Order: sequence, then C-alpha cells, then structure tokens
Amino acid sequence: MMSKNRPPRSRLLLLESITACGRPARDWPASLWQEAQAMRSALARDLRELCGEDLIEALTPDAAGLAAGQQAVNRHPAWPEWGELLAGCGKVLLVAPECGGELLTLSLLAIAQGSRLLGSSPAAIHIGGSKARTAAWFAQAGLPVVPTLPLHAMSPSAAPGDWVLKPDDGAGALGVRRITTESAAFDAASRYGAAIQPAAQPLATASAPLVVQPWVDGPSGSLFVFNDGQQLRLLASSTQHIEWRNEGARLVGLEVNAPLLPWSDARALARRVAGCLPGLRGFWGLDFVCTRAGPLILEVNPRPTSTYPALRGSLGWNPARLLAGLSVPAEGSVPGSPIRLGFG
Repeated sequence: MMSKNRPPRSRLLLLESITACGRPARDWPASLWQEAQAMRSALARDLRELCGEDLIEALTPDAAGLAAGQQAVNRHPAWPEWGELLAGCGKVLLVAPECGGELLTLSLLAIAQGSRLLGSSPAAIHIGGSKARTAAWFAQAGLPVVPTLPLHAMSPSAAPGDWVLKPDDGAGALGVRRITTESAAFDAASRYGAAIQPAAQPLATASAPLVVQPWVDGPSGSLFVFNDGQQLRLLASSTQHIEWRNEGARLVGLEVNAPLLPWSDARALARRVAGCLPGLRGFWGLDFVCTRAGPLILEVNPRPTSTYPALRGSLGWNPARLLAGLSVPAEGSVPGSPIRLGFG
C-alpha cells in the first residue's frame, strides 16, 4: 500500500474517457456505456487495492455519491479538466475509444503534462487507431490479416461478394455494417453520420473515413495481453458473440477464456503482434476471425478492452499487479476459468 502522504506526482490517474467526458450516461448507446463503466469499475477496484488513496478516478458529473479519490468531470468538452487532472498525477492509465483520435490525443496530452503512460506509446496508438494502417503494417510483416481497403477503393468487380463496412477508427461494433453491393456501401456511407452521431463520437470533431473488409466466415475471438517490454503475458483468449441485425453489428457478449485457438497458438500470435508493433505496452487486445486456415487479424486495441472486468475472476488474482510490477502466479499452459460477460 502506498503512503497517504505521498506528493501529488506520485498519484495514479485512472481516466476512462466515456464515463468521464462531462456528458451523462443517457447520451451514449446503453451497451457502450455499460462496457465502459464495467471496465472503469473493475480497474478502479483492482488499482485501489494496490494504490489506496494515491488512485484518482475521473467520473462524469451524474455519478452518484463520489467517494474518496473520485473526481467529477463537469464540463464538455472535457479536455481542460482532463489536462488539470493529468498535471496533478505522475502516472496515468487511459481507457478511451480510438474514435476521432481520442486515445492518441489523450496520450500526447498526458506526456505533455509529464505523466507516465501505463500503456501503449503514441506511435503504437497511431497505427492501432486505424484499421487500414494496422492491416497494412501487419501484412507487410507477414502476419495474417483480413484485407482492409478504403471505401473508395472498392471496385465494382468486388461488389457481388459480402463486405463489412466500418469506420477506420471505430471502437467496438459502432457504425459497422454488412453490405452486399457497391451501391449498398455508398448508401450506408451516406447514412453513417446519422447512425453513430452524436453518441458514439461526442468528442470527435470530424467523421472518420470508412473502410471495407471482405466478409470472412468463422467465429470471432479476442486476446487480452500484458506487455511491459520485459515480459509478455497472455491473460485471456476469448470468444466474441456478435449480433447482426438489419445489416448492423453489436457486441452482445464475451466468453472470457473460452478460447477458439489452442493456448500455445494464441500466445504465439500475441508475441508476433507485439514483436511487429513494439510500442504495445501495458494491457492491450487483439481481435481476429478464426478460419479453417487459422486466425486472421481484424484489429489491435492499444488499451484495456471489455475483457478486463472478467479477468480477476477468471485468473484468481489481481491482474493490476502486473502494472505495478508486483509478483503474480507463474504463467500456465492453459487459460483461466471461463466467464461470460453480457452487454446491453
């Protein structure tokens, strides 16, 4: 436990931007708010166990009954208040969507304020924050990826097949649509702003470019990884449950540590990704489609993901100990206990 009398720069700020953006919960899609709140609550619980009163937790103004160490963010846009909080903390753990460059901008703001990131570098976030850049980067390194093209590069000859249309910097399943013709793609693109604004990108100032990926048959999975540059540890390999309705997608649940891949294969994939993108640090995630030929990478999330709330129960120990550099049980050759999470 850290001393209660440590100077302000010894403090750790937990900033989950959706639940600390100065806007009430009703302004967000219910499932997205639920995921964000679950991540923040689980991280706060685990970090407070280690940091005590040195943990500062940012919350939106409609949070009921602020406790010790919780700081209300009352303005929107919230950047000025976020900057003030960062200036008073020596370390920060950021959880933010990639939409509109939000995670990248927050990371740069933290560095400018002298805070140490307990997470990925801005360079890694720059690549991971774009599905097109991620696919190109990994493909060049020989990693298996789902081809990702700008919408304008979709040729008429490709139109008869099924494609997935999504924001290049989208978070989760926001704005994701399944399309079957080129005309459908452009029709969906014209409706994109109305479909996800303002709730999905309340801090963004411009709509993101759209990308298309060929539809790939197979179940969707995710990895949750910790990497500090000295050790890389696969903490979870999970199955995603995605609901498609009216051509749109929604993440409805996760089966954490119910793996689609053999554990050794999942760990090898995580190591290849980390080796290809060295700035991935702290907690990060990887989404993929599992095909008969093996996994195809969809995207990398250079931040904690929706898997985190189930980690402690699955592993049987506090995963935040890894961030603090404390001892943890030895890594096994099998995953932790399976736990199901539901969203919305």
